[in-house]
Amino acid sequence: MSFTVFLDRDGVFNEHRPPGVVTVRRFRWLPGVREAFAKLNQDGVRTCLCTNQPMVGQLMATPGMVRRVNTHLKNGLEAAGGRLDHMEAAFAPAWSRHRRRKPNPGMLEDGAAWLAAHGAPVDPSRAVMVGDTLKDAQAANAFGCRAVLVATTHDEAWLRARAEEKGVRVDAYCSGLPEAVARILEWAQ
Repeated sequence: MSFTVFLDRDGVFNEHRPPGVVTVRRFRWLPGVREAFAKLNQDGVRTCLCTNQPMVGQLMATPGMVRRVNTHLKNGLEAAGGRLDHMEAAFAPAWSRHRRRKPNPGMLEDGAAWLAAHGAPVDPSRAVMVGDTLKDAQAANAFGCRAVLVATTHDEAWLRARAEEKGVRVDAYCSGLPEAVARILEWAQ
């Protein structure tokens, strides 16, 4: 059975820059993420981007703007030898409880359905969601997969305290995607 890695975008691959990264000009890679991501390109490991992009629902960006940034991300990962199998984006505004907007698991469910339709069924017990906020871990919990939080937007102590306060399971805290990839590859074996 394959192993699936769902990944948030802002704060995982690039700097999380409020109010949002909706243009390529605002996109800044985090150190080492492209090379680390390429290590996930092993047989049986599938990857899916799952990113909340509420600026679209708040009429401050268009779906096309988000697609251009996501394409820039995908092209940068491919240039470093990485393979991003699928991309999902939720456009609902921040106040929405839409099923696709994290902390809800809809994007993970839809990404899993896409991967399954393309020959890579997803077993939540062999999957992980990597993110930089509690919403990412909550979506992982609701989907039934592991959660990894990277301390790029908030420090680890703050993330741990918030997870404990809210009763959210986090399987690993990492300094960034390079450390997370090393942990994930252990789980994927």
